[in-house]
Parts: sequence; structure tokens; C-alpha cells
Amino acid sequence: MDKTELDEQNAATAHLLVFGGYLPFLVLTLFFLFPDIAPLTRSGSLIMLIGYGAVILSFLGGIRWGFATARNDQASARELLTSVVPSLIAWMCLTLPSAPALFLLAVTFVWHFFWDRRHAERHDLPAWFLPLRLRVTVAVAPTLLIAAIAVLL
Repeated sequence: MDKTELDEQNAATAHLLVFGGYLPFLVLTLFFLFPDIAPLTRSGSLIMLIGYGAVILSFLGGIRWGFATARNDQASARELLTSVVPSLIAWMCLTLPSAPALFLLAVTFVWHFFWDRRHAERHDLPAWFLPLRLRVTVAVAPTLLIAAIAVLL
């Protein structure tokens, strides 16, 4: 398999995984908005949505950790330190009331995309990475914001 075929295969796999990873955001938000279709209580849907958002946000910080570790240059120590910020924010979201937690998760997902975009050249990322990150951010953030607004209504 040549480099182009490998890149296409990796891109397809990443897209499939990211789409699958978005589904819990969508389904749990729908369960909260339409409790009659949900096998969970409204509060159960929120708890799971916030928890899942926190896990995925921590995962994004782990990606940043991996980039810094692989690069292993002078900027790596600073980037290792900042890579734990998403996990700390995610952990804090687990302690907040639902609406602020959902709002903070949404804002942090957007912030993390811009962080990835700012550092993309330094990491020599595949061409598909940033467009994929943008698409998933554009899907996840509004989903979380809709849930946050619905909590307040």
C-alpha cells in the first residue's frame, strides 16, 4: 500500500470513527429534548451527555499530548503542560450545574479546534485532520448549546 492509499484509508477510518463518536452527543441531546422517546430520564440523559462530553474533551487533550510527545522538541514541555487543560476543564464540568457545564464544554470544543488549527503546521498533520476537526466541532458545539438552552427553558 503506497502513502496515498494509506492516507485515504486512515482518513476514511477517522471519518467513520468521528461520525460514530458524534452520535452519542446527538442521541443524548434528542433524549433530553424528547423524553418520550428516551429509555432514560431527562436527568439521566444530561448526566450521560455531560460525562460523554467530558470524556471526549479529555481525548482531545490526549491527542495534543501525543503530538507533543512525538515531536519532542523545545516547545514540547510547554505543550505537554497545556495538553492537560482540556481534561481539567472536562473534570470541572462534571461538578457544575447542567447548563453551565454544557455551555463550557461547547466553548472548550470550539477553543480546542482553534488551538489545533494554530498548531497544525508545527505538527505536520495529515491534510484530512483539520477539515475533520472543523466538521465535528461544527456538529458537537451546537448540539451541546441546544441542550444547554433547553435546560434553561
